[in-house]
Amino acid sequence: MDNSNLNHAEIEPANSRSAKTLMPSYKVSTILWLLMLALTCASAYFAEQPSLTMNLVMAVLLITAIKAAMIVDYFMNLRGAPRFWRILLMTYVPAVSLVITATFAIDLS
Repeated sequence: MDNSNLNHAEIEPANSRSAKTLMPSYKVSTILWLLMLALTCASAYFAEQPSLTMNLVMAVLLITAIKAAMIVDYFMNLRGAPRFWRILLMTYVPAVSLVITATFAIDLS
């Protein structure tokens, strides 16, 4: 079989999106990294308050969940991953956050 006339540009991957379209650009990655740095500083500031209340704990855990979603979607590049893995990783942090919040609430009472 002669494949010399095969035009490789016409061959598309099984997945309609190529790896290049899934990866954020360097500019987007840098902006996301700076945003995560700012969120980390905010959560550290809230966590170090002398009178730690339930609202502050929830704020820190919400910031953590936002950062986890950013890591899963952009830095681990799982936006195009199978739904099972994406849902599993996206629900892990909120589930752990609920356990921490419940533990903290029990400790306050």
